Amino acid sequence: MPRLVIIDRRLSLPEAVLRGSMLEAYRVPVALGGGAHAFMHWFALFAIGGVTLQVPEDVSETAEVLLKPVDPGGELRELPRFWRRPIRNAVGAALVFVGLPLRSGSSRASGLMTSVIVLAAIDATSRSRAWSK
Repeated sequence: MPRLVIIDRRLSLPEAVLRGSMLEAYRVPVALGGGAHAFMHWFALFAIGGVTLQVPEDVSETAEVLLKPVDPGGELRELPRFWRRPIRNAVGAALVFVGLPLRSGSSRASGLMTSVIVLAAIDATSRSRAWSK
């Protein structure tokens, strides 16, 4: 049996499974090291060093070439208009996730709905200002 070589290490189980299944689609045998630990105790992934993708030594070069175009460490593609108003976007995200500190009801859903309505109003105001220029 050929020796297994670690070709990749991920701190996200879904990402490791996805990359492993892509290799298996190309008929490269893959073993996930630490996958069972990551499934049961995901919070310990940093301590165990993440989930490793292991392939036989004789196909390791092929596997590395197949994984190269998938590496997300390349250029980030974000909308340029997102960074035009970063503070407004950060406040908007906080309002969506936390909710407004208003007494609009007893349930959290109503606070979330209020946040969405306020964000829509902020967006409509900024669009009307853009049209008036």
